Amino acid sequence: MTTVHGDCDPAFSEVRTAFEANFSDGLETGAALAIYLRGEKIVDLYGGYRDSARQEPWTRDTLVMTYSVCKPLVACAVLVLVDRGQLELDAPVAKYWPEFGQSGKHAITVRDILDHLSGLPAVRDPITVRDLYDWSTMVSLLERQEPWWKPRSAFSEQVLLYGYILGELVLRITGQGFAEFFRDQIASKLGIEFYFGVPVSEQQRCAELSGMSERDKLMYLAPKLKEAFLNPPGLLDASVVNSSPWRSALIPAVNAHGTADAVAKVYAALANRGSLGGTQLLSHRLASAILEQRRFVRDKSSKRYARISHGFIHFGGGDFGLAGAGGSFGYGNAGLEIGFAYLTREMRLGFARERRVSKALRRVLKRDRFKKWFRRLFSG
Repeated sequence: MTTVHGDCDPAFSEVRTAFEANFSDGLETGAALAIYLRGEKIVDLYGGYRDSARQEPWTRDTLVMTYSVCKPLVACAVLVLVDRGQLELDAPVAKYWPEFGQSGKHAITVRDILDHLSGLPAVRDPITVRDLYDWSTMVSLLERQEPWWKPRSAFSEQVLLYGYILGELVLRITGQGFAEFFRDQIASKLGIEFYFGVPVSEQQRCAELSGMSERDKLMYLAPKLKEAFLNPPGLLDASVVNSSPWRSALIPAVNAHGTADAVAKVYAALANRGSLGGTQLLSHRLASAILEQRRFVRDKSSKRYARISHGFIHFGGGDFGLAGAGGSFGYGNAGLEIGFAYLTREMRLGFARERRVSKALRRVLKRDRFKKWFRRLFSG
């Protein structure tokens, strides 16, 4: 039996039970869960091991690679520049980065990039994992790349390019690399641990991802634009993503490492219209726009429709955020006033583990709302 450690408000013991069940059912070998409610942390749990050999216990400060969970956090940092008036959402990217306007990309806007509507899911030139480690190489490839289809005609996740494009915009406008900008404008202000490029001195704390099985890879890629996920190959392989060069690299769209508390805390601020504990992350105006100004778009691969705003996918029930390959998930909900993060090392297809915990959370909140309504009805 895996012992789950950490803190959980007694009123939310059902959430702890759901988290523990992921381990007892054999679905989980190492994970962390953090939940904020109305600005207060009510759940901070972790359990299992951070390595495949099950020799190193998961600790409160274990760092996890999040895959695409980090993309909205990249967007959040870029929105700081919008708040300052240094970046316009509906201006062409080429206004700030002229070389980007080559090859038919002159009309692509900052908003198009944030919302994955640029028609740039990947570069077509074959690349290696080592190419991803070289910022100038990726920027040069991006500048020459033509859109795969007409911009704004369809949604398709900019799997790897998202972070390079937005990171280069940050660099062009501020002169500061994205990792440092995020640290100064988001991480330091909230007091969170979230790295875009993990210092070698901290890598011993990183969870070792299991990698995705060949069967799960095939099922995961089946409904997706495979070219975007397979260039370069190896992005779902443990041998790649657990290496020191990968952890050290700046690949902002996928390889950020952090704690569940860090992700949940960012969403707690966004769900509270941009502020948390006296810290104003984004203006009330811009945080409200994330919640309200949604574009209804059609996914190029699945043909399904999605709602997206400023880099955040909007799901049912008021949730907004993004999932990562393998099962990690981060989201906020302004109506419920929550920030939520589930980070895992055990890469599996689907999000059954996160859903089990989220459903338990909602059951508790629903009962709490009913009790408050009942007391108001019969008071006085």
